[in-house]
Amino acid sequence: MSRARALASAVAIVLAVVCLPLSILSVWARVQLVDEDAFTATLAPLARSTAVQDTLIAASTDAVDARLDAEVLTGSIVDGIIGLGVGDRAADALRRLQAPAAAAVQGLVHDTIAGAIRSDSFGALWDQLLRQSHRALTLAATSDGAGVVVQTEAGLGIQVGAVVAGVKEHLSAQGVAWATLIPSVDHVVIIGSGDTLAAVRSGYALGLTAGWWMPVATAILFLTGIALARRRLDALRRAALAAAAGLGALLIAAAAGRAAVSSAATGTALTPAAAAAVYDQLVSAAVGAAGAALAIALAVAAGAWLAGQSARAAALRRAWSRWGLRRAAADESSD
Repeated sequence: MSRARALASAVAIVLAVVCLPLSILSVWARVQLVDEDAFTATLAPLARSTAVQDTLIAASTDAVDARLDAEVLTGSIVDGIIGLGVGDRAADALRRLQAPAAAAVQGLVHDTIAGAIRSDSFGALWDQLLRQSHRALTLAATSDGAGVVVQTEAGLGIQVGAVVAGVKEHLSAQGVAWATLIPSVDHVVIIGSGDTLAAVRSGYALGLTAGWWMPVATAILFLTGIALARRRLDALRRAALAAAAGLGALLIAAAAGRAAVSSAATGTALTPAAAAAVYDQLVSAAVGAAGAALAIALAVAAGAWLAGQSARAAALRRAWSRWGLRRAAADESSD
């Protein structure tokens, strides 16, 4: 009977240790991928990330340049003026000004887009885009291009047109006349393969199905394993150390994931710095929870060892008791 009890205790503790990292991930997936408000709040600070801003500016200006030919625009204006009959010298002067004017128009559009994305008011537009992206991902409605995040034959991408349209609308509302020069664009910037979207959907499914019950089941397994053990303090110490090892492995995996994401971004429109910024912000809650749980596990293991029956623990307790008595005596004598 005692052997079966010990085996049941060991099995429960092992299952609890295995489930602990999965519990953190399931709660993270539930909060970040299922809850739109939490997802938006988590990624909202990226609107102030220089790396993300630079990526959005580069993608938006490239998309606008593909639709807005500044040389053709200024050329048509110059031809119209010359057609009014301004004379040969004036016409020649206008022709000479055509190239600088085209460069000025292109620079003005670029500066206008960059200024809008770097402004404090861009945060509201960013929140709106995040909500659209979340709905596109969680509802699996990305294949038709309706969302900001879309799935194409080339891979997972960001529909830059939504960003450009939002910037143009924001500038027009502020009365910026040059906003009319920004054309509508239909351009997708590829940021990863289809496996990326599959991973997000898997995380969504994990959060939706496992949700909040996995942490509860993990806690029950831990308590059951410790309750069935003959030496409960020893079982508690070993369980805490094993849990700490599992949590440490989860933190190492998170760090490795960051490196993998940065490496995968090489060669795409998303720079490694921007990819790392997005990854850090997205998993910050899971990493923070794992770090806190690791600290608690180590503290529990230390407490269980200190309360145990080993000679070193007993000696440490006696030393602590003697120190406390001397401290109390010193306080009384000082009074």
